[in-house]
Amino acid sequence: MYLIKKFQETDSKAFVCFLNEQFEDNGWKKEKEDKLRKRVLSCL
Repeated sequence: MYLIKKFQETDSKAFVCFLNEQFEDNGWKKEKEDKLRKRVLSCL
C-alpha cells in the first residue's frame, strides 16, 4: 500500500523507471508514464 500511495503522490521519473524495471522482470513491456499510471491504478 505504501508503494501505491507513493505512486499517487509523485510524478518522479525515477519511480516510473523503478516500476518499469519491476514490470519488465514480470514480462511486461516498458510503458510511457501515463500508460503505466493507468495500468497500476487499474490493478487496485
